[in-house]
Amino acid sequence: MSLTASGRRDWQEVEVAADTPSKGSLFMPGGQRSHRRERFPSDVEGDRYQQLRSRFESSVDLGDPPRDKSDIGSRKAPTHLQLGDFLGRGQFFAVYRALNLNTGHSVAVKRISLDNLEKEEVNQLAREVDLVMKLSHPCILKYEGMARDNDALSIVQEYAENGTLHQALKAFGKLNERVVATCVIKVLEGLHYLHSNDVVHCNLKAANILTTKSGHVKLSDFGFSLHIRALERGNSEFVGALNWTAPEIIELKRASPKSDIWSLACTVVELLTGRPPYANINDGASLMSRIVEDDMPPFPDNCSLLLEDFLKQCFNKDPTKRASAELLRQHEWLKKDWGAHHDDRQDDSHVLLRPDAVQLVAQPDAAETCPPCISVSSPPSLNTEIPFRGHSFVKTTFRLFSQPMVCRGCSLDIKKSAVLCEQCGFILHSKCARKASPTCDLRARLLPYADPCREASTQLTQWQRIFEAQTKEQIAACPDMDDELIMNSSSESAKINVYAHLLLFLSDSTQDTRLRVALGSVATFVTSLDPVWSFVQSAQVRIQLLRISSILSISDGEQLRTVVAKDESALGMLLHRILGTEREKKRLLGLKEESAQCAIDVIQDILDKNLLYDVADASIDSETLITKARRLLVKLSEASDTLPASLFIRGILQVDKEATFGGAFGDIYRASYKGRHVALKRMRVHVFQRNSDWHKLRRRLCREALLWQRLQNPFVLPFTGIDTESFPSFLCLVSPWMKHGTILKHLAENGNANVEQKLSEIAKGLLYLHSQDVVHGDLRGSNILVDDNWQVRLADFGLAGFSDATVGTQTSHRGGSVRWMSPELHWPQSCGLDSFRRTFASDAYSFACVCLELSQGKPPFFEIKEDMAVVLRVLAKERPARPEDHVSDSMWGIMQQCWAHDPAQRRSMAWVVEMMQETMSI
Repeated sequence: MSLTASGRRDWQEVEVAADTPSKGSLFMPGGQRSHRRERFPSDVEGDRYQQLRSRFESSVDLGDPPRDKSDIGSRKAPTHLQLGDFLGRGQFFAVYRALNLNTGHSVAVKRISLDNLEKEEVNQLAREVDLVMKLSHPCILKYEGMARDNDALSIVQEYAENGTLHQALKAFGKLNERVVATCVIKVLEGLHYLHSNDVVHCNLKAANILTTKSGHVKLSDFGFSLHIRALERGNSEFVGALNWTAPEIIELKRASPKSDIWSLACTVVELLTGRPPYANINDGASLMSRIVEDDMPPFPDNCSLLLEDFLKQCFNKDPTKRASAELLRQHEWLKKDWGAHHDDRQDDSHVLLRPDAVQLVAQPDAAETCPPCISVSSPPSLNTEIPFRGHSFVKTTFRLFSQPMVCRGCSLDIKKSAVLCEQCGFILHSKCARKASPTCDLRARLLPYADPCREASTQLTQWQRIFEAQTKEQIAACPDMDDELIMNSSSESAKINVYAHLLLFLSDSTQDTRLRVALGSVATFVTSLDPVWSFVQSAQVRIQLLRISSILSISDGEQLRTVVAKDESALGMLLHRILGTEREKKRLLGLKEESAQCAIDVIQDILDKNLLYDVADASIDSETLITKARRLLVKLSEASDTLPASLFIRGILQVDKEATFGGAFGDIYRASYKGRHVALKRMRVHVFQRNSDWHKLRRRLCREALLWQRLQNPFVLPFTGIDTESFPSFLCLVSPWMKHGTILKHLAENGNANVEQKLSEIAKGLLYLHSQDVVHGDLRGSNILVDDNWQVRLADFGLAGFSDATVGTQTSHRGGSVRWMSPELHWPQSCGLDSFRRTFASDAYSFACVCLELSQGKPPFFEIKEDMAVVLRVLAKERPARPEDHVSDSMWGIMQQCWAHDPAQRRSMAWVVEMMQETMSI
């Protein structure tokens, strides 16, 4: 990777040449040759390369350390290497292949330039190489030695024939989840080993994950010293790695094993999409700001729910709350994909077990089986007596296997023959068998397949401990709620326990005492929460319980779906009771940050699934209940500057460079989404602004998005979602692209034909909005679009609000188009009102003005230049003159009824639609 003169980054990683056939490779078909470059860099060609080679061969070594340990980088020793072909280069180094003349094996030599490095920096790097040389693990690239000449430090390491995962991406394109999960399993094994030895990788990405010809995955390039110094100097090499860098490192805090977990998640995104997170941001400063400011990087499109959960555990902004490598190795996403990759799992020898061992796996102890009414795969009992004895090795061959077998001792491929333990299935080279553990522990070999109930109880217990701590932290972060964790048991709302049916179902599905105790503990804690907090935390409880059902292999049964449906209905009833209690509503509106996001997502999910239709009672009908829930959602969203996660979309492409239209609060750009043209309304809300205007615009955006996303009508512009990626630091509302533009443009291009038909469609769209208790607030010709079928679509609900003033969600914004505004919006007291408020009646007045605008092709009072003069005439009860030969008598009568001075005397849109239908049918 390099930084161009303009400051834009060039996405070119180091390319490593390889002419070795990749037979048996995870990424290469058998016999196919790599197409990576096989050339020397221009600055070492010809004589200069020969001089470099001679100088290297006279100095490189793998022997004893120097006597003076303060100058560890100057060692000399007898082991001799012969430098071979050039493989590639990075910002600080060049990589060559070399031949170890003592063993005949190929190795890789990384020569790090000493230019601009102080002596102590070189020694520090050398000490770190000394450290990693002591590491030994199948998933860690082996470092074999180090030497120094006048201008470079040479590091000798294991040679990985297939190059990096980044090169695999370039050769084969983005990978699917199954292949990525297989790689991640190995990466996590390597990270767990590193972290257990107090080593932080600090530079994890696809370009630093190597693969061998047998498909083994190995971590390389522990570049801590160079990259920390690069950050301090503003070096472009570190800028190139920013996309994978954890926010705490950008803030110059201390790196930790959890920093590697963030980088791992970025690498997963890179492998699935072909590009790392924020690859579309070219400016380093903007990139760092996004990493630090965003809740988490964007996820790949169409990723599974299990993968989303995996990424969320890795992308926690708080390093202390990030999952560890050890915990992530047990994640359901990885376990799901392991089933399809037995050949890649080192401990998987089930197919080679003796017949009696296979029988033990297939026939569990009756005491561990589940009730016959539940379809659960029965686990074998760990209480069965399995004798501890020595290995029983027999010599055998593996020529018939399509995939190369791996020696469990040295992790190298088995060429032809090896020894196999008939009892535990251990496969080893003959020489490695002499060093193997003398004990044949069949119990340990069966453990991965033995007891899903134990796994479920362990995972549930660990989750509950974290869940309780996080819940108490969230309660403490909302001091305005005046919370107590334990509610009075006599409270009627407290009787509704979230996901009680699912907890009972899981408990009845197992006879395992440990799992039942763990489930009971979860139920006890959830019951202790008050109605608001149990509602807030319900989604986390659901996710974890469904994970447990997956472990028990009952995640897709009809009984599970039935109990989940009952719990969802109970959750709707809990929201019903919260809405009916002013104290609980007030407490819910006091939620902050993550807690507010959880509540918003749950409310949105309840509305999406229409759960409130089933819980309405005699005291309130379902429509009123749904309206109250929507109002609560809008108020909570505005108060917390938060929107439901389901509203955000990813994958916007081909955004125009220039805006097609512009308004007071946003600009319209054309783009592409899922193969169709869409319009992006870029709100002028920059994420780094923190003044009062910013908060007002954010609240306005939240209101508009929540009002718009639930509206579905042939005469209302559809809502597609919210985009945050196309314009970093800005929010965009996305809707289908209307190529015919506004109704004014359409009529002008078509000779003002069928004006009354279009007015009828506008009236029907406005009637639908009013039926949903939504006031448009800014109805005029430029906010009415025409779709591909030449049908009108009402748009731009920027000033929209609920009609009921008592809920506090109606707009009080006094903006808008003066010539279309009713007199009470100019001066409420002139119409006997106490305050400014948009209503259905003010929309009716605007509709009458739109009728005039479309009929004459000009705005109301077009002959008057000054808006203030128009306001004075409207307040004086004057109305525009009737245009000659443009408006029918019936239409003019409707307009006069709609723009009456007294709002109470204006006709409703239901009456307008009925009158227009009668007129058009004559």
